[in-house]
Amino acid sequence: ALERVGYKVVTATDGMEALEAYREHVDTVDLIITDVVMPKLGGLALYRTLRQEGHAVRFLFTSGYAAHEIVRGDLPDGDLSLLQKPWTLADLTHRVREVLDRK
Repeated sequence: ALERVGYKVVTATDGMEALEAYREHVDTVDLIITDVVMPKLGGLALYRTLRQEGHAVRFLFTSGYAAHEIVRGDLPDGDLSLLQKPWTLADLTHRVREVLDRK
């Protein structure tokens, strides 16, 4: 869906694959869209791993859980971009643009 509106997309089936994919494409990835709950490595663990490695890539989390349940102090306020499920394509494209436009 994001490719249809002009974005280049790299996909992963789980958190570990996402980590490897990011490392392979580090120079071209501007945003990681991740579910909070994923097999092998959850979205918050992916975020923490990349931050510990010194990567400042932007994240957009998606979840069916309430934002306060997800974070519980795990992320700095400025780093929490959450797209609550269920969402539409319009919701997704709007949030992606919003996160990418942040300085």
